[in-house]
Amino acid sequence: MPIKSLSKASRQALPSILVMLLSVEEKEALHLCRQLRNKVLHSDFRAARDKLNELGIETPSGGVKKVDITAASKAEILKKIEDAKAGVEGTFVADTPSTDSGTVYGWFIEAGSSGDFEKASNAFKNAVTIIDRLADMRK
Repeated sequence: MPIKSLSKASRQALPSILVMLLSVEEKEALHLCRQLRNKVLHSDFRAARDKLNELGIETPSGGVKKVDITAASKAEILKKIEDAKAGVEGTFVADTPSTDSGTVYGWFIEAGSSGDFEKASNAFKNAVTIIDRLADMRK
């Protein structure tokens, strides 16, 4: 039966009926994907990583370090870089809040090198599959 032939009340109730067709896991995935989208768009990459984890997606560190080079000479900067490579200088970006001043660029690199953006994209594709299935039911 085409949707246009349904009564107005039935058409208004349709979204609620379609949502009842979703499993608990699918509802939770859609809910978390909405939150994940917001975290990515607002550059809150620590929280986005947490949402990926809630979706059951592992997010290992990309190994990116933050090193303070403010007011350092060229020689001091080079020494800090060498020390960071040796593991005695810097802080892993994954261990910092992504909303702190001066961390967004590091988190962009961290999220890219660890595959977080690709993992988020795949989570969104899975959510779209759920939504497409519901849309197909409305036809």
